[in-house]
Amino acid sequence: MRAVTSTVVGFGIAIIILQAAQNDNPPLRIRTSQWAEDFCKLKTQADPDGTKLVKEIRQNFL
Repeated sequence: MRAVTSTVVGFGIAIIILQAAQNDNPPLRIRTSQWAEDFCKLKTQADPDGTKLVKEIRQNFL
């Protein structure tokens, strides 16, 4: 049963990657699970998807 679950999860991740690749302005970070969101929340709570950081870099350096 584990192989089926891994395939389903992998397919879901593939869809997320494809959507990000097709996005004109993709986020720097994409959480793919609630576990990942909870694990990273303390460090990245002010800018969870990284768009603020990307905007700042573009304004100051590009």
